[in-house]
Amino acid sequence: MLTLKNFILINNIKQVYISKNINIANKVLLDDLNLNEYKDLNDNTLFFGLYEIEDYSKIYYHKGKKWLLFEGNDLETKSKYQNKLLEYTNNIKLDGFISFYNRSNDDLKRLNIIPLIVNPYN
Repeated sequence: MLTLKNFILINNIKQVYISKNINIANKVLLDDLNLNEYKDLNDNTLFFGLYEIEDYSKIYYHKGKKWLLFEGNDLETKSKYQNKLLEYTNNIKLDGFISFYNRSNDDLKRLNIIPLIVNPYN
């Protein structure tokens, strides 16, 4: 299985945008990846978490290559609000969806979202 670190190296990802709703324990996973905080609209970017319209806006307006990494809770599509945010991602040219969790989710399949499962650890 591909590790997150290797995925970042292969795709020349330089920066990360982290949703303010990300669990602090999961933020720690990104500490050793040597990514800059999100600043440049054109750099290859890993967007971590999709919880709020602010997260969606950052992804939507980004001009460079972009991947959306799901934390886990943002895959809970029982919420109509969460479902809408996921549905709106169909309007964005994303280079891919990534997840740490291998879970079957009919809502994601319905939205044609099939994330690449990566190992968060080396």
